[in-house]
Amino acid sequence: MARSTGRNCLDLFEFLDLIFSAAMDPILIELNQVFCKVFRRKELVISPVSNAGSIDGWDSLTHMELITEIEKHFQLNFSFNEIMAFRNAGDIVACIEKHRTN
Repeated sequence: MARSTGRNCLDLFEFLDLIFSAAMDPILIELNQVFCKVFRRKELVISPVSNAGSIDGWDSLTHMELITEIEKHFQLNFSFNEIMAFRNAGDIVACIEKHRTN
């Protein structure tokens, strides 16, 4: 579990925890493929904390394209409330997991 340092940035242990947990999450790996397609960047690597502020080109129009591509890829439909609650890639992963279990 990530340790909190009381700062607004991640310490090394938090960073490593995110990297290793992301590498083990098959939904995040699939989601990364969708991000690469939408942002047209093969080298893009997302983590659970990736958000519009951390990815160049993630604006409102790209956000809608991203949601559409995620829904197509995972064959699901997000509700308006679900979309409005997304703060980062981790929130999207959690929502996809919820849809898969229902």
